[in-house]
Amino acid sequence: MYGRKVSFQLKPNSFNDFNRRQEDEVVPILRKQKGFQEVFAMVTPDKKRIEAISIWDRMEDADAYDRSGYKDVIKVLSSVVEGTPKVETMEMAGTIHKVR
Repeated sequence: MYGRKVSFQLKPNSFNDFNRRQEDEVVPILRKQKGFQEVFAMVTPDKKRIEAISIWDRMEDADAYDRSGYKDVIKVLSSVVEGTPKVETMEMAGTIHKVR
């Protein structure tokens, strides 16, 4: 399994809009992607920075998403993101436990 971490700054006072867009638009895009498993988004206490980690079956699946679906996600979030998101893809090093 592979993790894809996206880090970015939020525009001032845009956390609530980000949260709505994440649930209503981003997650449905991700669910359509081959090999997608889950996404976790975390926000700093000041609600200015997001770290989102998506889990993928294979590196090829994460790479295919980067070339296609990611562009749609960036469009959806363009009104709430400041600057260019930083993206890293990594191999999972440990066991994934179902959180729910």
